[in-house]
Amino acid sequence: MPWPFGPGAEPAPAPLADETLSRLVERAKEDLVQSANVASDGVTLVSAEEVEWGDTGLGCPHPDEMYAQMITPGYLIVLESGGNTYDYHAGADPEGPLVQCAEDGTPAGAAAAPAPTQEPQEEAQIGAADALPRLIERAAEDLVHAAGADADAITVVSAEEEEWSDASLGCPEPNKIYAQMNTPGYKI
Repeated sequence: MPWPFGPGAEPAPAPLADETLSRLVERAKEDLVQSANVASDGVTLVSAEEVEWGDTGLGCPHPDEMYAQMITPGYLIVLESGGNTYDYHAGADPEGPLVQCAEDGTPAGAAAAPAPTQEPQEEAQIGAADALPRLIERAAEDLVHAAGADADAITVVSAEEEEWSDASLGCPEPNKIYAQMNTPGYKI
């Protein structure tokens, strides 16, 4: 039997990675249009590559914040508009964090923004009761996408608060290291 990946043969790219990268590039372009106030047709993709960030800060940490020290797969996306380039750092989740990173390695605008001097107002905080319906909605969307389930046939059996013993949320992947910290969340 011939070796399946001989000269000239390459394994097919994983479709999820392509869809993920496409969605992240789309989100980065939308962000640049809003943040730099440029026309969408004036934004071009310079490069997009898969990377492994050294921590969960995606290579662009917010000042004075701590991040789990673990290899975090993701993407580096470089856009161009009006002769300027803009770096975006992202994880592997197409709807997860996406950060425009300034030349000094901090999120764009974060270095210039003054630290808040007062506590956020209560009405601005999202409580657990407000978050749970959105989390249930996202879980149902994930089930539709991952398993091809019929959205109308999905029923919530339970949604319980849970405190996980680490950042894996009770679902550790083999050969991955997770921050060992109590992590509050929900089991849906």
